[in-house]
Amino acid sequence: MSEVGPDQTVTVGPDQTDRATAWIAKVPVLGSRLRRATGPAQASDRLTRTTTGVGQVFTAIRDRAPDARIICVDYLTVLPGTYRADLPFNEPTHRALRGLANDLNTALSQACAEHGVELVAASAHSLSHHAWSEQPWTTGWTGARPGADPAFHPNADGITSVSDLLADRLTTAG
Repeated sequence: MSEVGPDQTVTVGPDQTDRATAWIAKVPVLGSRLRRATGPAQASDRLTRTTTGVGQVFTAIRDRAPDARIICVDYLTVLPGTYRADLPFNEPTHRALRGLANDLNTALSQACAEHGVELVAASAHSLSHHAWSEQPWTTGWTGARPGADPAFHPNADGITSVSDLLADRLTTAG
């Protein structure tokens, strides 16, 4: 991020916010190890670290481009709000994964509020479009099959929907 200029796009994902080990790497582990890693103390620590890390990115952008309009898009909803028997994991794992996703979006929201950054809440717009819905905006658990779509990522409909949300935000005053 040495040079940030007009009409610049900066993307930050879980890898850059020290969240990868808590979100992506835990998915294949599932079960008791995941539940132990998602207790209240660990969740609070992850939330603080992620909020701080995202805030540092926002500060770096402001330092390099003081007049920049910064818009953060949070994560699409991947899992249904309540456990379903057709999920590829048990109910405690569902709760743990939902908790991780909620923590991440809470951290993004807090960082935006603390740093005066606009938030596009894709999570709220996608509640009825989780991976197991009739019109999903994300992929579900795809396993480790060669050539499979990445698990828990936006699909074409999700990318289009987030693009529409962002376009709507860009056409409004900051």
